[in-house]
Amino acid sequence: MSFDTLKPYSDCPTFEVLITDGDQLPEFAYVLKGVNLLGYTMTLTIKRPSGVLVKTATFPDAANGQFVFSWDVGDLIAGPGQYCLLRSETPGGLKASLLQFFIDVNPLPGA
Repeated sequence: MSFDTLKPYSDCPTFEVLITDGDQLPEFAYVLKGVNLLGYTMTLTIKRPSGVLVKTATFPDAANGQFVFSWDVGDLIAGPGQYCLLRSETPGGLKASLLQFFIDVNPLPGA
């Protein structure tokens, strides 16, 4: 799915990737084209069935707008329609909501 054409203030698509309870891959990788993210903090908030999870990105190439959210054991919990919000914070502390979407996390078969 390409996020390039979304209207972040009104669109809230379901991210179309197979995710199962307990998965640690694929990581969620993003690029903000033409944006230098040196000194920024990027967070992904997920409203899960068991509460809210907030993940902080790492930056393989912040100068070229690249950031990645990695999953730890227990981060992805089964449940459909989990609301996600991507936010940025500048080095000066200014925050912005950038993108909203849903993920469906499938239960592990036989669990």
